[in-house]
Amino acid sequence: MKALLLAGAIAAGALPPAKLDAEIASVIDLFYDLEFEKASIAADRLAGNYPGHPAGAFYRSIVHYQRFLAEEPKRKETLEAFEKHCDDALDAAERLRREDPAQGHYYLGIAKGFRARVLAAQKRYFKAIPEGLSAVRQLKKALAIDPNIEDAYLGLGMYHYIT
Repeated sequence: MKALLLAGAIAAGALPPAKLDAEIASVIDLFYDLEFEKASIAADRLAGNYPGHPAGAFYRSIVHYQRFLAEEPKRKETLEAFEKHCDDALDAAERLRREDPAQGHYYLGIAKGFRARVLAAQKRYFKAIPEGLSAVRQLKKALAIDPNIEDAYLGLGMYHYIT
């Protein structure tokens, strides 16, 4: 899972991969340690350091996804925050798709995939299924352009495992 979350964040060589890797790893470590406030701050910093790139909004959404999984009772506000940042990530991925189609499709795929997982967690399967299928299509498009996006294979595997 960590590899999936890390790899997509390094888009075209314009971004300094080592610095971005470290920032993303920090966000991931914090939300897996259930340090949601710190993870949220780290995701905000990531978004600020790479404005317009889908990584910031995507990891903001994932912080809320992880929070949703951990919280009891489940809160409507957590899902609303996830949705907002997921929408932002999808918008940024659409823009990135024009400059870097493979990475744009990859981000569209992983954002839609996590949206499908949230819908499934709510037992909203009739909405989750088409979102998951759309995620698969985006990941396959990314791989058709660049078969070296290894974490797209992981995303496809996660889809097949979950379904």
